[in-house]
Formats: sequence, C-alpha cells, structure tokens
Amino acid sequence: MAAINTYQVRKIYAIAGALGMKSRDGDDALHDLVFGMTGKQHISGLTSAEAYDVIAELEKKQGSNPTPRRRGRPQRPTAPGHASEGQCGKVWHLMYRLNELSPSKARLADRLRGIIKKELGMDSGFEKPLAWLSYQDCSKLIEILKAYIASAEKKAGGANGRVGSQDR
Repeated sequence: MAAINTYQVRKIYAIAGALGMKSRDGDDALHDLVFGMTGKQHISGLTSAEAYDVIAELEKKQGSNPTPRRRGRPQRPTAPGHASEGQCGKVWHLMYRLNELSPSKARLADRLRGIIKKELGMDSGFEKPLAWLSYQDCSKLIEILKAYIASAEKKAGGANGRVGSQDR
C-alpha cells in the first residue's frame, strides 16, 4: 500500500490549522481524529488511502465537499467546448486500428488531418490535429472513423474470401 505523500500531509495540516485543530505540542484534536480513524498516532505513518479518508473527514468538518478519489491517470482539463481528452484518445485508437486494416505510407497525423479536412471541411493544426475541434466535431469524427474502419474490415474480409465478418 502506498505511503502518504507530501501533498496529503500538507493538506491535512492546512485544513486542521484552518479549523483550529492543530497545536504545537502534538497533543491536539487533529491527532485525536487521526488516532480515532486509523489507530495510528502519527500522520507520517498513514497510508495514502488512510490520508484520503482523514482529508475527507476534515473537509466535511470544514463544510466543503470532500475531494473525489481518483483512480488511474489524472486527466488534463480541456477548454470548454473543445474535444475532451477521452475523445482524443478514442480518435487516436481508431486511427491506429484503421492503419492496421488499411495501411498507408502517410504519417498517422497527416492521414488524420486529411480525414478532418475532407469530412469536416476544416484545416487542423500542424502539430495537434485535434486541438481546434469542438466537442461536437470530435464526436462526428469518431463516428466517421468508425465507418472508415467498418469499410476497411469489409474490404479485408472480402479479400480473404469472406463476406463481412461471417466465415463460410
């Protein structure tokens, strides 16, 4: 189990200080709360999960909503109205799948820019082809790429003597 990190220690002490639960001698309401919740006398001995629970309890006492526990990779915020990180990941996943089914000599980013220009009628940036797409445009692009993949799968199936995805 992961140990408490510096950010969590600082957050615990900051909230406890704001609530007046911290004193210099270490015999205070904060350490009583930690001991009551975890059975541990020192904050440095907490695990990351225990620290999260202590922070959530302190935030409740403070009157704010507890910080949600995140699992996995944190997502970067996107500008309102722009494509989300999840959408961008899906587009790239579909592009790699399309490249497997229908290889091209063009770089993947160049191929994606070409599809965006042809299907959505817009020029995208040189380095980041999805940076200027709106959430709605990226949703359309995902559906278009799904259709490209279905077409490529159909062609690949026909070349192997199969019709669609059915084996005969």
